[in-house]
Amino acid sequence: MPLPPLPDNNTVRVWIKYTSVGTVHEFMFRLPETAGVTDAESVANDVADVLALRMSNTDSLLSARWSPAGSAFSVPIAFTSRTGTLTQSTWAQDPESTELAMTGRSFDDGRKVAWYFFTGQQTTGWPADNRYNPGESGVIDTFRINFAGIISGASSPERQIVTISGTIPSVNAYVNIRQNGYWQSAQR
Repeated sequence: MPLPPLPDNNTVRVWIKYTSVGTVHEFMFRLPETAGVTDAESVANDVADVLALRMSNTDSLLSARWSPAGSAFSVPIAFTSRTGTLTQSTWAQDPESTELAMTGRSFDDGRKVAWYFFTGQQTTGWPADNRYNPGESGVIDTFRINFAGIISGASSPERQIVTISGTIPSVNAYVNIRQNGYWQSAQR
């Protein structure tokens, strides 16, 4: 039985604006409803450090904004812009639409969560099942482990990345990849 839907603004939301092959995107994550602006700033900068490690040096993390729980607006927060760390090496076909998706599930109520990150930065190969399983790509394993480390290593409850229900998620051991296409998701 599906879980009942929750309002999109059920938690604090944080967005990081970045570029991938020159196209602007936003990476969104959630914090508990008790998180304040300084919590959002701290976690946004931690997440940006992880994202920069999978970005080309021709792309940048530009800015961040946050929205308090229950609100319908967002405001800019203090954020250190930075450039990706990798020498540009993009996929041959449609690199601007290449998207990684880390997924997880709540420990408490089973709600699913996903974090989507566009990056044209090529890895050693595209997996046949559109999913990097553990051990298939060291750089993707490191990316996932670093992101999961932010979740498991939260310095306070207000700096804990959460699901839409405000519960703590696990991060699955694989990372999905697609070129912004339906068929890759349908295959899984």
